[in-house]
Amino acid sequence: MKKLNITIKLFSGLENDAKLTNYNLAKGYKLQIKPRTRLRTVIKILNLNKKGTITFYRDGDRLSKWSKLKDGDLISCFRPTGGG
Repeated sequence: MKKLNITIKLFSGLENDAKLTNYNLAKGYKLQIKPRTRLRTVIKILNLNKKGTITFYRDGDRLSKWSKLKDGDLISCFRPTGGG
């Protein structure tokens, strides 16, 4: 079965929470997944499922954890921030 290649970019300190070895802030984390994999599975793989509220974006559009991922996706992960 063909694998899909995606890139995950972690911001707001999430790179520390995921505890990835050799994480490159500029390039992100490359991951191979099965076709029809949902974002929620990737969240579990990265151990981010119990890290509080995190927002996920693909091409500027917010993703739900139920979104199916596609080959070549670049997923950006942020903690929501606010201020004034």
